Amino acid sequence: MKTQLIQTAIAALALATAGFAQSSKPLQVMVPFQFAVGSQTLPAGQYTVSQLADTGAVTIRPAEGPQGAVVLANRVESPGRNEIGKLVFHCYGDRYFLAEVWGTDGSVGSQIPKTRQERELGKNEAPTTILLAAR
Repeated sequence: MKTQLIQTAIAALALATAGFAQSSKPLQVMVPFQFAVGSQTLPAGQYTVSQLADTGAVTIRPAEGPQGAVVLANRVESPGRNEIGKLVFHCYGDRYFLAEVWGTDGSVGSQIPKTRQERELGKNEAPTTILLAAR
């Protein structure tokens, strides 16, 4: 918990000072289910998702309402070029966790570290992978 608070504080500070340098265009995506990002749970809805090149952070902003999330992520690469932006979720029963963000302008994405809660759920069952296309 302390580590996540520190990571969130660092990410928020980095966002305030980094000038919002993005590694790809922000993605617009409709998420039809409630999902977890780091230590936050966000409701179903329309979101803008951005990958920040300078900080390794991912920001998730709702189209409506004040609640959003910032999470530190790991840079990942995939051979070939992504033509469609997408979000990858891990699903355990009715619990969804944002796992990866892939932009439309390259083969570089962001992998969200698993939370303790997701690791615990993963001990008992393998996750189903859900892909949501973004524009």
